[in-house]
Amino acid sequence: MSDDAPESAPVHASVHAAIAAVYADVEYVQKKRSPELGYSYAGEAALIGALRPPMVKHGLYVSVVAIDEVSRGDYLTSMQHTMHQVDLRATVRFTHAASGTWIDVQSLGSGADSGDKASNKALTGAYKYALRN
Repeated sequence: MSDDAPESAPVHASVHAAIAAVYADVEYVQKKRSPELGYSYAGEAALIGALRPPMVKHGLYVSVVAIDEVSRGDYLTSMQHTMHQVDLRATVRFTHAASGTWIDVQSLGSGADSGDKASNKALTGAYKYALRN
């Protein structure tokens, strides 16, 4: 076999073994400081960029299988702009393709936006924290 040949996928008995293998392959995702926001965070793109190659290698995929506990409300900012707030709980499923085993993780998300993106932001937050933890 040449050095350019793709590496064969490792065989894992379960989703738990595959997740452990991903943990072994992924370094800590560093938080970056956002000058506009005034705090540091690890963004969804950075997490997915670090996790996706090892997840593919170990046969894991992720999907949101349920959203519940949704609450919505509006509030005024200090500048008197209306913000729409959405809080939700998502059930995120990690599935190991080869074994067919899976584990569900519940994660909370909260999002606020002056337009129509509060739900999207809340779901992104829940998904990101499920991936992170």
